[in-house]
Amino acid sequence: MTTHLVIPDQHAHYSHHNKRADWLGELIADVKPDVVINIGDAADMPSLSGYDKGKRGFHGRTYRKDIDAHLDFQEQI
Repeated sequence: MTTHLVIPDQHAHYSHHNKRADWLGELIADVKPDVVINIGDAADMPSLSGYDKGKRGFHGRTYRKDIDAHLDFQEQI
């Protein structure tokens, strides 16, 4: 029998810690699945959202911070 672990929607975000990546890595080590499937939506990417464009919350967003948060999350796993 093959064990699959499906990882959905990690939403790595530069203003939130990535401790859950450590927890996920520990889960993978404990379960030892045969296959790990990352179904995507790993980076939250608020810098690309136009939802609050023109509002105060939109200022200061950077694409680089979003990418760095995503890469940090993936490295921690």
